[in-house]
Amino acid sequence: MWPDLINTLLQHMGLAQHPHINSLRLCTLETLGFICEELATLKDSGLEQAQVNNILTAIVQGMRKEEPSPDVRYAATCAL
Repeated sequence: MWPDLINTLLQHMGLAQHPHINSLRLCTLETLGFICEELATLKDSGLEQAQVNNILTAIVQGMRKEEPSPDVRYAATCAL
């Protein structure tokens, strides 16, 4: 369950063309933040190290100064 959801969310972060890209990224980052918060309480998250690295990469990408939306940058910062 988690791997499929995580992969879908990560795909959202990689989209370049979407009519509501900022809203999609904002919601994706908020969701990733909540998932990470919950997974941190588990002894075994069921995620592979590569998936964890991909989540962190997506969050850091959202925090970059090149990200045009301050709301997305804020959501990425909160997700971390």
